[in-house]
Amino acid sequence: MSPGEGEISDTLTNLSKPNTSATLTLRIVKSFEYRTEKSLVLHDVNLETTTVGRLKEVAKESNCRFLSS
Repeated sequence: MSPGEGEISDTLTNLSKPNTSATLTLRIVKSFEYRTEKSLVLHDVNLETTTVGRLKEVAKESNCRFLSS
């Protein structure tokens, strides 16, 4: 049963999208000394094929862009 207008769905948020189209938020630490960080939001991540190594690569690539801006 789908919720009507103004009603809250009973579907768990971790089940509302397939594992092949997840949204992840990564925290990129810019400085431990000053405790600064940037959030990196990745959309449509395939959790079945994406590795930790690939996520690290994406974070490093984006970190270079953060430091240059």
